[in-house]
Amino acid sequence: MQKIVDAIDTTPNHKKRLFTCLDRLNDALNDEIPSNQIIDILVMFCGFLFGFELDGRGSRTYSVEYWQNKEQYYTEKILHGANDYFDKKDVITIQRNIIEKLKTEGFDTFKIALIMHPLIFNNIGGYSGN
Repeated sequence: MQKIVDAIDTTPNHKKRLFTCLDRLNDALNDEIPSNQIIDILVMFCGFLFGFELDGRGSRTYSVEYWQNKEQYYTEKILHGANDYFDKKDVITIQRNIIEKLKTEGFDTFKIALIMHPLIFNNIGGYSGN
């Protein structure tokens, strides 16, 4: 878990609090501390992870941002029973609808290609257009 915490993009103080909780949890598990104290440490870790201070007022001074890369996105979809083919098919359907709308607005094929080129290649994992 320390590698995961170390990879979190946050302030040094926030990261220090998270590492302190992990150290306390590790000590608690190794020293056979009562389970209620382990639960207290886990709750404190969760509170710090979500950015809360332990000041009794519920102050939230940190924010952990969330993002997924493309591989994580599709792995999550597959684990939850989604089919990668249908997800990409939906993207292609949306792109076709955009192209049809641009045609009805009077854009010629060349201008549509200039507009859609980065979108098409970024969504299917090919050339980024940069």
